[in-house]
Amino acid sequence: MMFIPSVLTAALALLSSVGFAVNRSAAELASYNPDASHYNGSLNFCLGAKNPNGGCKTTDEYLADLNALANYSASVRTYATSDCNTLQNLLPALSQASHNFSLYVGVWPTDDAHYAQEKSALSQFLPKYGVRNIKGITVGSEVLYRNDLSANALGDRINDVRGLVKSYGFDVPVGTSDSWNLWAAGSGDAAIQASDFIMANDFPYWQGQNTSNMTNTFVSDTLTALERVQHVKGTNNVTFLVGETGWPTGGPNYGEAQTSVDIAKQFFHDALCQVMKKGIDIYYFEAFDEPYKGADSNVEPHFGAYYSNRVPKFSLNCTESI
Repeated sequence: MMFIPSVLTAALALLSSVGFAVNRSAAELASYNPDASHYNGSLNFCLGAKNPNGGCKTTDEYLADLNALANYSASVRTYATSDCNTLQNLLPALSQASHNFSLYVGVWPTDDAHYAQEKSALSQFLPKYGVRNIKGITVGSEVLYRNDLSANALGDRINDVRGLVKSYGFDVPVGTSDSWNLWAAGSGDAAIQASDFIMANDFPYWQGQNTSNMTNTFVSDTLTALERVQHVKGTNNVTFLVGETGWPTGGPNYGEAQTSVDIAKQFFHDALCQVMKKGIDIYYFEAFDEPYKGADSNVEPHFGAYYSNRVPKFSLNCTESI
């Protein structure tokens, strides 16, 4: 999750697509407002690998997570393959869930030893379980924001993972996710060039935005990042998603940004639903509250769309009025 200063500005044959391909320019999308009941983009969730007490999730716990999310979504993204045996435990749950869930597999690209473990998990479990439910592979999350790797080095790892997956006969899109402002500034262009898709993370809460600014900030940030991706790719037809966004329902204020269920609900319905209406898929951070994070942060445990007992905090249906 990003902390940034306030700035406004052969699996896929079995799946319909890696994600909703944006086919309008960012400038066109700024004024694009289809019928009120028509949403081209979809709601999806970021899914942690640990249960509320900090233990690693089992396949049964992942299955319970997915079944709880099935009322609103059919896709999740993760952050690593080897940590907590994520790939080993989650892949069997995907096909057992009440809906046919898809997954963006996360691969952690640093440090070298960890990255080697991540690739080892891919090599072990993709051939075992196949890629029918895998929508794509995300190499890193906010690697550029944290300055863990340069854009060129991240691009090399994206290409490396793509080559590894192809060596097993699988054609799975590979990309990355980072803070929207890194994409907008042009500092991630080499990673954009190497990617089959790009995710942009955006949290107006961490920009200290109040309720009167949070929606415009989110929409503007998202379209600004998209504009850069389209420019680098040389086409409007790109696969671009919001990789992380959300609003904490508890914990301290941040600047003018306050925390509450009501504000999170407003942010979802006013901001996220507007971007989904424009045809951009969103991955909500995070699916469930994570109380174990309370040892390090007073706000991080409260970003879930659901409480840790898998009960939603508010309606996540864009067609329902608030």
